[in-house]
Parts: sequence; structure tokens; C-alpha cells
Amino acid sequence: MSHEVHVWRLRLTAEPWAVRILERALAADERERAQRFLFTVHRDRYIQSRAFLRHVLSRFLGGTPEEVRFQYGRYGKPELAGSEQPLGFNLSHAGEWAMLSVCAAGRIGIDIEPIRPDHVTPGLVSQVFAPNEQRALAELPPQRHAEAFFKGWCSKEAYVKGLGLGFSRSLHSFEVCVDPDRPHRLLKGSAVDGSWFLHGIPVAAEYAGVLAIDREPVRITASEWGSADFGLERERP
Repeated sequence: MSHEVHVWRLRLTAEPWAVRILERALAADERERAQRFLFTVHRDRYIQSRAFLRHVLSRFLGGTPEEVRFQYGRYGKPELAGSEQPLGFNLSHAGEWAMLSVCAAGRIGIDIEPIRPDHVTPGLVSQVFAPNEQRALAELPPQRHAEAFFKGWCSKEAYVKGLGLGFSRSLHSFEVCVDPDRPHRLLKGSAVDGSWFLHGIPVAAEYAGVLAIDREPVRITASEWGSADFGLERERP
């Protein structure tokens, strides 16, 4: 799997009975966090996304989803704990979709977001984008602004997630391409760490998705994950 990236997509719409089964794979701290969600829909989506992560990683590690153990970096990025097999991975979920990326080694980040034109406000544009990016966005036709904004937003989020620095890294400290008609990339003059590559990842209609990785992958494979992959049909009441 060297230099190969695997990406899975999961729709977070499991029925309540299935969510209860998936919750069994979670660790105690994950179950505790799930119970802190105010709304059931958010709790259930969190449970599904964490079970998704555990089930996929267990396929690489050769154990069960319950046996997957995590440790967390200074800014909260999860890594495998107690495993001799190096795996880079990152999970993003937004709305009713989750995307998971896995590679044999190296740093990787992924981010997905629903494209919401009402979120593209002058205040948020100035908060997310550096002056050059703001100018590039302003030069696009107004009907392309939302698509461009979320392309840039996901590019920046995937990159800082890959670095494992969270919001400690200023979004103004590097620049990305926001033009929807051009390839995803970090622009020249960006304060980049090594040779990072950005790739657009199809999610669903009206969603943006970007993968960031610190080496050029030989191949990116995309797959759908469903209830059959969880083995849920065997336990349907």
C-alpha cells in the first residue's frame, strides 16, 4: 500500500437499531462523548463515524474494531497507539456524510463540507483567506463564489489537519487555489511544510471535499462503505 491512498465514503443514516450495534465498537471515552451531544441526530452521526473509523482500521491491523486504540497529539489529532504497523489516517464528517482516508505512512488530512452559499459572508472570507486569496475570490463571477469558497476552505482544513496543528496554524499563513476551474494545490510562496499535495475528492451533490498528503500518492482509490461492510444485516432485529 506504499504511496497509495484509500478513501471511503459513508452515509450517516443508519437506523436506531443499527446505531446501537455500532456503538459497541466504541471505547468508553467515545461513548461518553456521544452522550454529551444535545441532539440525537448529532449523537448518532458521531457514533457511526467513530465505528466507521474503527472498522476500516481493523481491516488493516488484523484485529477487531474494539481492539483499535488511539492516542492523541497536542492539538487533538488521533494516531494509532500500540501498533507496530504505521498507518496515516484522517476522518471528516459533515451533515450526513463521512469520509475517511488511510495511507501506509506519512501525514494525511481530509475535509468535507456542504456547500452553503449563505455562509459566504465578507467577515468569514476575511477570516479564512489571506489577501491574495480574497482578491482571487472577488475576481470570480458571483455565482461561483460559494463553490470557490468551500474549495478553499476544505483545502486549508485538510492541510492543517494533515499537519496535526488544528487551529494553532493561522489560515492566513499559507495560500491555496480557490478557482473552481483549476487544480487543488498549495500556491507558491505558501508557508508549507515539505512537499504537500492537495486532491479534490468527490463526496456528494453540493459538497466539497479535499485530501491533503505529504507525498505524491501513486494512486488514490475511492470506495463506498455501507451496512454490509459493518456486518449489520447479520444482527438486524
